[in-house]
Amino acid sequence: MINEFIEKMVTNGQLSFARNKDGTPRKILGKELKHSTINKSLQGLRSLLYLAHQEKVIPSAPAINMLPEDNSDALVPPSEEQFAQLLDVCEKYHLVAPLLRQVTEFTAETGLRPGEVFALTRRSVDLDRSSIRIETQGRVTMVNGKPWKPKCNKFREVPLSTKAKTIMVERCAGIDPDHLVFPNRGGAPYIRLDYAPKDSGKGFFPDAVKAAGMKGSMTFKHLRHLFAVRLLTRGVPITVVSELLGHSNIQLTVKRYGRFASDARVKWDAMKALDSY
Repeated sequence: MINEFIEKMVTNGQLSFARNKDGTPRKILGKELKHSTINKSLQGLRSLLYLAHQEKVIPSAPAINMLPEDNSDALVPPSEEQFAQLLDVCEKYHLVAPLLRQVTEFTAETGLRPGEVFALTRRSVDLDRSSIRIETQGRVTMVNGKPWKPKCNKFREVPLSTKAKTIMVERCAGIDPDHLVFPNRGGAPYIRLDYAPKDSGKGFFPDAVKAAGMKGSMTFKHLRHLFAVRLLTRGVPITVVSELLGHSNIQLTVKRYGRFASDARVKWDAMKALDSY
């Protein structure tokens, strides 16, 4: 039954019952399910069967073999030159998205996920400690009628760099504690989210990326990657970077960014031994 379940996921591909606001079925972005996506379902099934065994519902938990994942595509963050060029382009969208440059720079300085950036309220910004708190936002941001919660349902505190704090001081001046720091309303849309308000309008970040000549190689999440790589290449331990990113498991951090960690430089240092010949 487990093998049949895996085969169905592989052959049937992506399925979706989601609908757009006008009631039409949402377009499926891809035809196939990635092995990494299937493995997430298998991990959940494996945990369920193990619990059933522990509770003596089944005599033993059957073994489930994960599918091989494709790790051939390297994660390539934007260079500092590309990022500077993107910020300049974002400034040109000031009339239609007045906070686009601030949103872009703040995300690269904090490594927050898109949902975390746009759910951030004044109450979660501590200027005295120069930090922000990633926590449940129940009064402002509602997702499917429920309070927004951070991924993995875990609270974390992220210190602010000098640039990030400067942006927060400007954005938090005189606003109500429960107001969004980066409101996605009233002519200031930045990127589209599934739970964006009805009047949030068009997201202009992809337009800025295209205008900067980086279409196909840059997404909003690449700002988070830039944050991680900046820290690792400056010698910050990968355990600290993992905590700042809010990863539930450090293995995820190692898998994505391990080649930028200080330990990885040993490979380049090893090649210097050839210079002695």
